[in-house]
Amino acid sequence: MSWRKAPAPIGPAAGNELAHPDDLAPPVWHRMREMAWRLPRVLAGLGPLGPRGPEDGPPALVIPGFLATDRTTMDLRRALARAGWRVHPWLLGLNTGPRKTR
Repeated sequence: MSWRKAPAPIGPAAGNELAHPDDLAPPVWHRMREMAWRLPRVLAGLGPLGPRGPEDGPPALVIPGFLATDRTTMDLRRALARAGWRVHPWLLGLNTGPRKTR
């Protein structure tokens, strides 16, 4: 068995060339700013899952899409409640598609 020397790296690390900005990770403050921008939406999804809207409004059941939960439909249910609907969540957890009944 013999060891071979690894080939020289290709790209900006090979010489004294400057790296292209698209090849570099964003600065930490950019990532922190993006996290702060998304935080309100994350916190908004932590609200209660119960029925929303006026008691006398027409009922509506919001079923989440495939492999989704009621948390993913929170914005839709809030919008329907503001429009006057009495919105109820699915409350069956993860939607894994149709199930065979016995």
